This record gives sequence, structure tokens and C-alpha cells, in this order.
Amino acid sequence: MNGSTIQKFILAPVFISTTLFCIFTLPVAIFGEESLTIRIQDELFFHGKVKDAAAPYLGLAMLISLGVGISNATVAGWQDSSRKSATIESELDTIEQALQEKEKLIQQLQVSTCELNTQKQQKLDNVVAYQEVKFADAASVPMAKKVSGTVVMEKPITVMEPLMEPLVVTQQPVLENLGI
Repeated sequence: MNGSTIQKFILAPVFISTTLFCIFTLPVAIFGEESLTIRIQDELFFHGKVKDAAAPYLGLAMLISLGVGISNATVAGWQDSSRKSATIESELDTIEQALQEKEKLIQQLQVSTCELNTQKQQKLDNVVAYQEVKFADAASVPMAKKVSGTVVMEKPITVMEPLMEPLVVTQQPVLENLGI
């Protein structure tokens, strides 16, 4: 417990209770030797000095002062917890606002990532894929010989449609060349 907490919850209620008790007992101290007669419906209830009848009065004064001291401590605790609750609620609101802003940023990032992926795919679709051209059979490649200044073919030329196999890209293409 720090000094402020001790002062709020212990010293202040004790001071208030003590002060109130002193104020209540002041009449007994001042008028203690005076004569006192109490009659209820013409019947004598008490006759004597004020200090002789002070015990019930002082008990009542003590209960009242203790009640006020406890009430003071309770109100101080309620005010402290109310202040802390307001501070925590304010921090919670700030955290919720920050969380909502981050969720919006995440959604914007997801949308922009999706758009970027779509743009990449469109650019990749526009790029002509390289294809390898292979001859069906290496023996069908024409061979020529030079005979006395003229070229004579040993085998007839057969033109066959080349078999084309698509080029499968297994690595991510370098996107810098594509302008992405």
C-alpha cells in the first residue's frame, strides 16, 4: 500500500471518526458535573449527574462516529474503483479502435493482394510462353552432299510437323522483367 492509499482508506476515516466522537463527547466533558433529572410521563427515570448518565450516550456517539468513519472509507473506495474503472474503459475503447483500424488495414491488404495476384496473372497470361521445337526423328533431318558444284540430297526431304511440348515453368519467373 502506498501513502496515498493509506491516507484515503485508513487515516482519513480514523480522523473523521475521532473528530466526530470528540464533538459528541464535548457536552459530557463540559456539563459532566451538572445535575440531571429525567422524567418520563411524570415518573422519575433518572436523577444524578450528567457524567453518571453518559455511558449510553457515549456508546451511541461511538457507534455514530464509527458508522461515519466506515461510510467515509466505503465512499473513498467506491470513488477510487469508479475512477479506475473509467480509466480502464477508456483504455479498452482505445484498444478497440486500434483493433478496428488494424482489421480494416488487413482487409485492404487482402483486397490489394488479390488485385495484385490478378494483375500478375494477367501479365503472365500476356507473356508468350516459350516452346521447344523437337523433330520427331533425328534420321529425318535432310543430309546434303556437294557434287561438282551442285548440291544433291542423299535422302528426300520429308516435312513433318514438329512435336511441340509446352514449356513448364517450375520456378517463379523474374517479375522485374515483366514490369511488376
